[in-house]
Amino acid sequence: MSGAYAKARRVKRSPAARVRPFWILIAFAAAVVAGAAAFAALWPGFFPKSVAVYGNHRVPTAEVLHQARIASNRSLWLQNTDAAAARIRAIPYVDSVWIHRIPPSSVRIVVRERTPFAILDAGGQSVVVDAALRVLDDASGEEPLPVLSLPAVTAPAAGGFVTTADARGLRDAYETLAAGGLAPARLELDGYGELTATLHGGLRLLLGDPEDLHQRIALANAIVAQVRKQPRHVATIDLRAPSAPVIVY
Repeated sequence: MSGAYAKARRVKRSPAARVRPFWILIAFAAAVVAGAAAFAALWPGFFPKSVAVYGNHRVPTAEVLHQARIASNRSLWLQNTDAAAARIRAIPYVDSVWIHRIPPSSVRIVVRERTPFAILDAGGQSVVVDAALRVLDDASGEEPLPVLSLPAVTAPAAGGFVTTADARGLRDAYETLAAGGLAPARLELDGYGELTATLHGGLRLLLGDPEDLHQRIALANAIVAQVRKQPRHVATIDLRAPSAPVIVY
């Protein structure tokens, strides 16, 4: 009798009744998250009180802060750091940017600056460029940098990139010469696509076609080592025909 009574007392629970406790937990968790988000957005303790800039040497801190536009009356967690970093990267001398939120009320901006590589003489204008050929600034004429001369190229405004094949070729030729011990003070590409390098001291090297520079560099180093021992002044070494170099006094 007791077994039949207990069996009769059993009530079959529906699927909805079985999952109801999980929905209650999910709703509670959502409420907690929403409350935390509201707290993070509205609590004045998360408003930035300190914004520090690190890694800048040429770019003024004030310029970085102006481009960052970190609002002092908005929570750290609502600041659009991606947009701020993009604005800072638009500064010509800036290469990379990292923005860190440091609770409760600090922001750290770390920048990596571009390194001046050369002065580009382009279309009657002299500008400072980095190795990626980004224009950093107008040249003052006092920078201790090599000069890359491309009269037919027009340089963009500061922050833009020089993208012509001739500009890239001249940069690559300079790096090849420098790696070979012949870093020129001036490197030119004439209308026929031939290279002329002027070394520190005024010695000119007529290098011809920029292709296969390595052979000409080895030959130039050997000749330069010899002519510097001579009492006569050598003005030009013509290496356009490597099998028959010409020395001009």
